[in-house]
Amino acid sequence: MSHLKNVSLANPTSLQFGPDGKLYIAQQDGQIKIVTIQRNGPNNYTAISTETLTLVRDIPNHNDDGTPYPAKKRQVTGLLVDGNPSNPIIYITSSDPRIGAGSFGDVNLCTNSGVISKLFKENGKWTKIDLVRGLPRSEENHATNGLVKHGNRLLVCQGGGTNAGAPSALWTYITEYALGAAILVIDLTAIEDMPTKIDPTEKNPYKYDIPTLDDPTRPNNSDGSDINDPWGGNDGLNQAKIIPGGPVQIYAGGFRNPYDIVITKHPSRSGRVYSIDNGPNRNWGGYPVKENGTVTNNYPEGEPGSLTVNNFDGMEYIGNINTYKPGDFYAGHPTPIRANPSGAGLFTHDSIHGSKWRINKSDLPVDWPPVPESMKDPREADYYNAGTTEDKSLIYFEQSTNGMCEYLYSGNGMYGDILAVGYEGDIFRIKMTDDPIAVRNKQMPNRVNMEKGWSIGDAKPLDITAQADGEIFEGTIWIASWGKSRIDIFEPGAEIECNSGPNSPNDDDEDGYSNDEETKSGTDPCNGADKPTDFDGDLIGDFLDDDDDNDGIKDIVDLYVRDRDNGASTTIPTHYALFNYDPGTGFFGLGFTGLMSNYKTDYLNMYDPYNMVAGGAAGALTLEAVTPGDAFEDINTQMNAFQFGINVDKFSGTYMVSAAILPSYFNATTPKDDQSQGIYIGNGDQDNYIKLVINSNGGKGGIALVTEVNGKATIVQNELPSSTIPTGPIIFKFYIDPENAVVYPMYEIAKSSYSFAPITTSGRTRGAIQKSDTTLAVGIISTSRNANETFNATWDYIEVKPAIISSINWNNSSSPSNIIAYPNPTRDIINISFKDKIEQNYAIKIYNSMSKSMRETIINSDSKGKDLSVNVSDLEPGLYFMQLISKDSKTATLKFIKH
Repeated sequence: MSHLKNVSLANPTSLQFGPDGKLYIAQQDGQIKIVTIQRNGPNNYTAISTETLTLVRDIPNHNDDGTPYPAKKRQVTGLLVDGNPSNPIIYITSSDPRIGAGSFGDVNLCTNSGVISKLFKENGKWTKIDLVRGLPRSEENHATNGLVKHGNRLLVCQGGGTNAGAPSALWTYITEYALGAAILVIDLTAIEDMPTKIDPTEKNPYKYDIPTLDDPTRPNNSDGSDINDPWGGNDGLNQAKIIPGGPVQIYAGGFRNPYDIVITKHPSRSGRVYSIDNGPNRNWGGYPVKENGTVTNNYPEGEPGSLTVNNFDGMEYIGNINTYKPGDFYAGHPTPIRANPSGAGLFTHDSIHGSKWRINKSDLPVDWPPVPESMKDPREADYYNAGTTEDKSLIYFEQSTNGMCEYLYSGNGMYGDILAVGYEGDIFRIKMTDDPIAVRNKQMPNRVNMEKGWSIGDAKPLDITAQADGEIFEGTIWIASWGKSRIDIFEPGAEIECNSGPNSPNDDDEDGYSNDEETKSGTDPCNGADKPTDFDGDLIGDFLDDDDDNDGIKDIVDLYVRDRDNGASTTIPTHYALFNYDPGTGFFGLGFTGLMSNYKTDYLNMYDPYNMVAGGAAGALTLEAVTPGDAFEDINTQMNAFQFGINVDKFSGTYMVSAAILPSYFNATTPKDDQSQGIYIGNGDQDNYIKLVINSNGGKGGIALVTEVNGKATIVQNELPSSTIPTGPIIFKFYIDPENAVVYPMYEIAKSSYSFAPITTSGRTRGAIQKSDTTLAVGIISTSRNANETFNATWDYIEVKPAIISSINWNNSSSPSNIIAYPNPTRDIINISFKDKIEQNYAIKIYNSMSKSMRETIINSDSKGKDLSVNVSDLEPGLYFMQLISKDSKTATLKFIKH
């Protein structure tokens, strides 16, 4: 394998050689690079010229109400090059560049922002026309993706907006749109014959705006369309409609998020249409209400099905392009509005109006539904779980699998096979047969692929293309490695004589790693494209290398095995949203650089990457099966406790460590024995930490604070505020005063704040907080110890940021400081925590800096740990004083700043 030299890229998402022999590369931000390439010798390719097109990047963006949104970029995930050597033509898909959902929530991106554009040369200059505008876009990053051309038709991969068909919290409660979650077919002849129009900027000519619903929240133009159509899906109230006989139709429904599509050309297998669908993630959303029946778009309380979906990506055979009739195939991801147009309704949710299932005509657009009743497809009510007989995928993959291509170089044995790239860095070969629904890969009984792909490391590849007989660089394979912003290249090689044996010190495939090392690492010693992972690139694979980050510390005792600075270069503030490859460092590119160590177990044995969904569309880290290992006292078998170091010391100023976890907790069942999930801080090992978790608490559920010093633990148990397991996010917080080495543990449930008594730290955790030659470990933690069953656990984000916490005393009292107020400064709420959790009323008086009384109120404190919350959002910015008066007339005064 080699990398294309002399080209600068930023997150390439799609690539293809054009008829002019140049490599066309689409970047996520909307730029297109057209690269002329020279081969200097074996595995040595250089870009000798690069042309950059910004026509797609500059398409105007909008909010979900249709108003303009100023962003000088787009999200591009699909590219097709057609035409001839003198007149190449580019077809490209784009959508709103914003990514919401998960911890980002609803960012108001345009859910009608999908556009298919055509770029061509006119008088020697590239120009653009938008062929189709108004296609669906999810609230996160599932969008209008890859495309392929056959005759006068485009087949287009259109992502959906839900996890498994129903609105869910993690996906901002949006429903599937009429034209979402499908392979679409576009009639190019009909669209090209339409008159050309121009947008209000007079810079973007276009052909066809898909008609949208008559949004009841927007005024109409004189022609009856809504102002700013087709932009602004308005959570479904203005979604695009399916028009009988129109140029945009459903080719095959039931695809959750297909990234790419192939029409085969092998002489004995031509015309087959295949696509790989990205399967759902556990705990991210469930099945629709009345699934496999009179299905609806209503929100299913508890999101049933979310924990039973199989997270496999399946390759689907849709049919033969020459005989297939649009709509014949259904892949298994429900779209209620296509299954039950008149009865599905629409679920909407926002912070102002709350949640509502709109089923009455008075709550819906006058032209509802967006799918004619005559075009309904009852199959689209039914969820097909991957790996079951109901689902018809030929083969499944256990990682996100996206770009795909047919290998048409006859010089080796892969001729006629399909290649696909996995997001974890594997290139999979799908061995095709003359039977369109059969492959020769070795599979598990549930059809999961058992043949290891070639590894290109932690490059997060998204697309792949291969050169056929007679094409430039014939036989080569080219990969868009999104995570590393590069192009990776494989050349066909001579047949390898692999005769030395699997444990030989020889390197039969000449990839730099001996047969013995490859065998121990689980890679193929007879395939030069399949190499061991090698974090530091020193040609000693991670499995055998005892210092993977080359920091001089052996892995077995290195608390940050993928950070040679061991946290010293990670400073406050640090925010990890747990989105795909953000920030691009550490495990899975999410920022974690180590695992909580017991100084005995190799870190590679402390997690299973196939038991995790790291990043994903919604931005979260999910453990699909929490293991029984635990750091408690001398057990020290903790697994999956990912951590990073933060550079702090005694003089860092007060700061806060915070993370959110997401339901359903304990698989929405009664928690067992020592099951728990949360966050921790410490020195990075399993004997010195403070963790804050939701735990079983004898089956009732509770919040536990565990402090362990030199292997001896202290546990403080709080009851849950409502005596039931929460159904929304839980936010855990450690406010840390490094000067005094005091930690203030707090948590938030249903937007109410609770706290434990402050901890004056000692031992190695104190050292990690105060000493300049150490770093503080911050991480996630969970266990199912003693439960005899596992559960699914999801984290939404983790961060460290500056924060101020104020400790104050009762006036004229000899008792120590026992009142905590936070945050300070504030924009809206000040929370007040009392060391003694007793139920009583407190009088609150607020004065401005001129001693003028601004407010007086009475607030009740309870015995369940809930902190008082004082709303100050209506105050003007400035300096204020808050006086607390207890029932026995003790007073305390807090100075605070209102932003």
